[in-house]
Amino acid sequence: MRSTAPLSCLVLVLGLSFLSCGGDDGSAPSEEGAIHTEAAKSVTKTLGPGGGSLNTTASNGVEYTLEVPEGALIKSTKITMTPVTSIEDLGLSGGLAGGVVLQPSGLAFAHAAVLHIETDKEADAGQQLAAFSSNGDFSKRSLAIAATDGDEIDVLVSHFSAVGAGFGTTINLESFFTMGSNVLENLISQMEALSDPWDESARTQAAQMGHDAFSQVVLPRFQDANNDTDLLDAMEAYDRWRFMLASIAADGDIPLLGINTSSNELTVPSGFEDEVAQAKEAAVTDFQSAISGDNQVCKEQQNLQALANVLFWQTQARLMGVDTIDNQLDRDTVLQHLCADVVVEKADLPEDMQVGFPHSLDLDFGLLYEGASSPKNAPFFVEITGVGLDIQNPSGFTDAAGNYTTVITATQDGGLSFTATASLVLPGTQVASDVKGFAFGGGTGINISGRWGGQANGIFEGDSELDTNFEIHLTQNQNAITGTMSTCDWLGPGTITATLSGTQLLNVSLTLGEGIGACHATGTGSVTPGPSGQLNAAGCPGSCMTLELTDPSCDGGLTFNAFLIFDNDACH
Repeated sequence: MRSTAPLSCLVLVLGLSFLSCGGDDGSAPSEEGAIHTEAAKSVTKTLGPGGGSLNTTASNGVEYTLEVPEGALIKSTKITMTPVTSIEDLGLSGGLAGGVVLQPSGLAFAHAAVLHIETDKEADAGQQLAAFSSNGDFSKRSLAIAATDGDEIDVLVSHFSAVGAGFGTTINLESFFTMGSNVLENLISQMEALSDPWDESARTQAAQMGHDAFSQVVLPRFQDANNDTDLLDAMEAYDRWRFMLASIAADGDIPLLGINTSSNELTVPSGFEDEVAQAKEAAVTDFQSAISGDNQVCKEQQNLQALANVLFWQTQARLMGVDTIDNQLDRDTVLQHLCADVVVEKADLPEDMQVGFPHSLDLDFGLLYEGASSPKNAPFFVEITGVGLDIQNPSGFTDAAGNYTTVITATQDGGLSFTATASLVLPGTQVASDVKGFAFGGGTGINISGRWGGQANGIFEGDSELDTNFEIHLTQNQNAITGTMSTCDWLGPGTITATLSGTQLLNVSLTLGEGIGACHATGTGSVTPGPSGQLNAAGCPGSCMTLELTDPSCDGGLTFNAFLIFDNDACH
């Protein structure tokens, strides 16, 4: 059984994601051994598992773009690219077309990046493209797989430090690279040094190199992978080997499109189908073990990076084309058995909301690790949709603790609802993952604008009993209520104001009559909303209102019971 540890020490997170231009010494070249660079044109950016790119243009007009594909990096890494101005003792008769120094030195990719070089430099007669990678002082060099078309040269980049391209003769290429301990690099260098165009002898040699790369490097790395670091090395070897096979299939002349294609989609030349299948079969076992191991670390240590590694390995399975249900490597299966779930700790929506009046919606999400008794804080990206609601900020990032607050306003009378989706943000990224949780809520929109009719009763002017039908015309503006009142007997006309808070009417003020005979009553009230024509919780048809007022100026108390009316006269 393969033991898997989280890859917390393989790639250091060196900084936040900023794009910057380095150097304050103008365009003066800096030196690192035999490689001279232009520090003023250096760019730095943090890239993560989702990939990305860096761009810069050297003072001589050569444009550089480094494209890092999805799944190349297991965690966010600060990458710096600096243009190369010259290389001493390059050893290519056609000279340097372009190059960059990439840092951090030694960084390897599970899937090759591509360096795009736009230059007007061309090969002379008898010369061919020579792409290369090297260490910092150019003492160790290897040839790299590349393609050119017009003014563009694309170079595969599987690891850092210096990467570039030039032009030279077959003799130049044969003596350019240095044989080292990396068997795969040696084989690729030998293949790239074959005379262009390939003849039958070159094809035979290249095919044998492809078989040797599989038997000596690719398959053993998968078979010997015991942790995340080993498996990354195996993926890097498999990816480079697949590009090697694509070059073999194209007789050494791989097109630009091939360089910029996912390795799993590349052409497999005849005679290599069984080896590709063997590599995938070995990778399936490794992916299963990696996911199981990282899930265990995630559970035991409540480790968010280990959770991210689980998703990374499932992505590798997808990119390799082995993410099947039978392999238990499909996304749904992996998510179902993930070591943690997104949970809702709070989702506060007022039960009753005045139409047009803003309210606060407070959400709190957490990450509950398997076996844990309480959730842990984590960042999320939140998206909110609603029915009958205007949402001020329907999407955005929570704070580090998982809290998100926005303002919502009811836009309709009656039923309201919302759904909030919280997507976990993985370490070092600002991208929503597909690890999700959901919050739901509902309430009632209250709008009491309209005609209300009913019965008023009480003691009026000290000893007069009041028992009369009445009609109120109300207008609601957010939570402010204004209106007019008329009774079906002699009392009136009147004006009314109030403040609506949910279903409660506060600060009710009623003036009946005019002049010295006017009475002023104050008090409170309540509203019971309901659908028109149906008995609601208060036993009246539709929406009901009750006002309890005291009449100190007239020495009495009044009670008004009303329901919302539409097409009838309250006095008949």
